[in-house]
Amino acid sequence: MKSGRGRFSCDSGVAAIEFAVLGPVAILLIVLVIEVSMMFLAQAALDKGAALGARMLRTGEVQKARLDINAVFSEKTCGVGTNRIAWLNCDANLQVFAEPFADLSDVEVPEYEKGGSGFTVAGEPGNYMVVRLYYPWRFLTPPVQRLMAASGGRVILSAGAAFRVENYNE
Repeated sequence: MKSGRGRFSCDSGVAAIEFAVLGPVAILLIVLVIEVSMMFLAQAALDKGAALGARMLRTGEVQKARLDINAVFSEKTCGVGTNRIAWLNCDANLQVFAEPFADLSDVEVPEYEKGGSGFTVAGEPGNYMVVRLYYPWRFLTPPVQRLMAASGGRVILSAGAAFRVENYNE
């Protein structure tokens, strides 16, 4: 007599069912890794832009040439021409705050303002400067946006520098 197990022991289709169950999870993890990697690349670009732009302010290059501070930080963060990082929209999303202070006890760190444009003032020799860059990073794919729903599907990336402006008049 045959056991009842032999009648229902067909293994065909098991791989398809396993993929149907685990495939979406694997794809979501891959998309999440790509999205977070892009966000870290954007953070690295922001850090680099803050450091290079702050150096130009600290050494007086911006003040002597009367350059637009927002344009300097946008260029240093996102690049120019063919070297521009196309997926970062610095012109619309980058907020730059650069403010001089006469004394360290007066320093206030500005906060991100939703829909704000920031404010920039070039410091004079001897001023203490605080520079902050903010970039609202929006996740691209709806599943990742839902995972980040507590923050509205976005993260505010920031970078900064604090320094004393050199005596560039010498």
